[in-house]
Amino acid sequence: MQVEPGKLLVSTFWSALSGLPDAPENYQTVRYELSAENGRTKLTITQDNNPTPEDASHSAQNWNMVLAGMKNVIEG
Repeated sequence: MQVEPGKLLVSTFWSALSGLPDAPENYQTVRYELSAENGRTKLTITQDNNPTPEDASHSAQNWNMVLAGMKNVIEG
């Protein structure tokens, strides 16, 4: 795990839902990066090691739902 308070959080995970064994080569890295943009804070999330383009698309859809939920909670 990598942490830079107020800037960056990097973590790795393995999902049993992937159907792949719990082995280092099957772990994915997620980066949460905060940056200033036009007087606001921008959150960028990236995830690596998606086995297929379909898996990457599925992950992107999941992250979009997570971000929409976060936006609702944060903005009230």
